Amino acid sequence: MRGEDGKKIIYLSYLLLVILIIISASAKFQKIKEKVKLPGDPKEALYLNKLLKEDPPRRTSLDDAVFDISFLDGFDPPKGAPMIFLPQTPGGDLPLLPGLWEEDFQSYCLMAGTYAPG
Repeated sequence: MRGEDGKKIIYLSYLLLVILIIISASAKFQKIKEKVKLPGDPKEALYLNKLLKEDPPRRTSLDDAVFDISFLDGFDPPKGAPMIFLPQTPGGDLPLLPGLWEEDFQSYCLMAGTYAPG
């Protein structure tokens, strides 16, 4: 009987902890909600039609891509040390140490019907 009472106490303490976390989180969300102000009428901001008529915030087509980055024209980075000089962990991982490292990698796409590795 004593073991069951102990389990009940543990379960009740977990339940109390979860309730306290929920109360604390809801209070923090209320503070954030008070600080964030929506422009205009909040009811108007929630209409799906208004969101669908506006231009999307991000575009992912090649027509929208920027290929020239003029502030990098004079950038000439120093030559990095090969990553082969990094120490390996027993699991075979390479922990990145401070400094400039470089290595050539080849990736493979596991999706059927795609072209060669890049």
